[in-house]
Amino acid sequence: MLESFHTLAYQPINKLIRNTMRLAHKILLHIAKILTFFIPIRSIRRKVRGNIIDFLAFFPLLFVRGSNLHKRLLAIIALSNSYQYKRGEYRFPNYGEDVFHIQNVNENMGGGGTLLLEFYSRYDMIKIEQTLELFCDEYSKMILVSALIHRYSNLQGLYIIHFYEHIWKYYYLLEASLDTNKSIESSNGKLYYIDLSLSKNINLGNFKLYYSVYGIFVNFILEQYAYRHLVYAKDGDYVIDGGACYGDTALYFAHKVGQGGKVFSFEFNEDNLEIFHKNMSLNSDIKNITLFTNALYSDSKTKVYHTGSGGGSKLSLESQDNQEYTMSVSIDDLVDNGKIDRVDFIKMDIEGSELAALKGAEKTLKTYNPKIAICLYHSDSDYYDIPLYLKSILPHYEFYCDHFTLGVCESVLFGRPSNS
Repeated sequence: MLESFHTLAYQPINKLIRNTMRLAHKILLHIAKILTFFIPIRSIRRKVRGNIIDFLAFFPLLFVRGSNLHKRLLAIIALSNSYQYKRGEYRFPNYGEDVFHIQNVNENMGGGGTLLLEFYSRYDMIKIEQTLELFCDEYSKMILVSALIHRYSNLQGLYIIHFYEHIWKYYYLLEASLDTNKSIESSNGKLYYIDLSLSKNINLGNFKLYYSVYGIFVNFILEQYAYRHLVYAKDGDYVIDGGACYGDTALYFAHKVGQGGKVFSFEFNEDNLEIFHKNMSLNSDIKNITLFTNALYSDSKTKVYHTGSGGGSKLSLESQDNQEYTMSVSIDDLVDNGKIDRVDFIKMDIEGSELAALKGAEKTLKTYNPKIAICLYHSDSDYYDIPLYLKSILPHYEFYCDHFTLGVCESVLFGRPSNS
């Protein structure tokens, strides 16, 4: 049995475990199908099949049951199984709804054994363990593991905290700022005219923009790009806003940094830019936002192709029919060329290009030691490859993790120098 997966010396063992779990999952599924083929009712057959797999999974899981990661997984599964709430990106709480009830396994959800086999088959155990060791609080560790489980199941783990924190009451207060008679179309549906100055009980600034109430809620109230009182943009900061989309985060950061700060926004999707410019025109008094219509990347010479718009944009380095492209730019080149004076905070939500863009900012990161808020949710490996890369070049940093929806999107890595 393994007590931990602490070093790369365990890499061969890690590979063996992943292959073993994949094989075990296939074999157990085959056995369960054979043992249940005679059950005529499909729902009962599937339930019995799942129970068989969960029971037999005990044996291959003996190899990992002593690890700290395994104990975290069991805790999150137990927590998730104590409530039921339908999966969805943009659901908000209905306080009259009883989501807490004790049950063995949630509806449409595999049991613990099946989930554990899939987890060990899918992810790199060593890198996950190493990433967890980087985090400075227990909350960050459990949130990251919850996010990884939720990528292939309905188990939401610690996400339930979002439903019963008092902060959710502010969602309803935001509705006072929404004008349903004024809207524009986007690839993500209607965006409504929102005047934040009308939200009298919430100090969100005097901005006006076309967006969704939920988007405002996540960015301005939950503050997706701030980690509690530890990592946040403050007055006078110079901020990289990587993935500006409709300009909502640009306005958020402009509010935070004030007149003494600057926001450097990066967005190149034409559909997004149309709405970005419309939102900026509604706030013509804001003078500290500079737009770059390039894609952040590791260099300044790559063609980046894209389709779609909004939060659903897809990026590729390979040309396909009817795809637009833009030239990449690196943060290091912009700083070296004097287009950006300094960097105090870096936010990135750039559709899977975060790691490459961070490599193109290595010199800037080492020189200015900015606070960082980097999205991890665009691929499985980003959850550990991005934190491990940043720790390798910034060994003096402390790291945290949080998640801001009830779906798979919006997992964010936060970092700052330890002496901040």
